[in-house]
Amino acid sequence: GVCWDFGHANVVYKEEQFAAMKRLKNKVIATHVHDNKRKWDDHILPYQGAIDWSVVQIYTGIWIPDGYPAKGGDKFSPRCGIALETGAIPDSPNKTQFPNTILRPGETLESITEFRFL
Repeated sequence: GVCWDFGHANVVYKEEQFAAMKRLKNKVIATHVHDNKRKWDDHILPYQGAIDWSVVQIYTGIWIPDGYPAKGGDKFSPRCGIALETGAIPDSPNKTQFPNTILRPGETLESITEFRFL
């Protein structure tokens, strides 16, 4: 299956990302929901970037098989949850157009994650 990343698709496909997603509709099993301003993948909250969220359908995990193995011996079931991810732009150390995310020995990282439910 495919994890559809709205932010990455917004950078690559721009306004056409939902047409591209539609072509994969039967293969999408998860989503990574965030926004950006189409220059690079900012990982900002939905509605704070350039994605037109008025046409988004949120994936509920409907195709997760009942009883799919989870950590600790637990089992997943269809529509069992949603994943929210924070962090740096994936693969940013290998992409010169993205902000530097390398943390050298002795350096510290401070980060604040804020979830807003509107």
